[in-house]
Amino acid sequence: MDVHPEITPPSNFHHFRDTTGFVDSRPDDVPTLTARAVHAVNGGKPWAELKAEQQRKKESSAKRQINNAAVSRMTVARLAETDPDDEIRSWLTAISNMMAAVDR
Repeated sequence: MDVHPEITPPSNFHHFRDTTGFVDSRPDDVPTLTARAVHAVNGGKPWAELKAEQQRKKESSAKRQINNAAVSRMTVARLAETDPDDEIRSWLTAISNMMAAVDR
């Protein structure tokens, strides 16, 4: 399943990553890349000197913000374009059916 192009980072995102020394991150690890970029802009200790827990919190915050932005822009048409086999719709239907069974 592909991510919708309006939700993914721009095609030149690799340039930012490469110029800031983030090449050790997976190229598709957008939350970590975002957390590192925000941290670099805000200053402070170098990323590598942060405790693992601090890095995880920053990555979690970045992931939450990215997810919120993606969800707020998702439409039925975009979902259909991104998920032509209705895999996500089938998950949501299954969850809905399970919840309905619990409510009985």
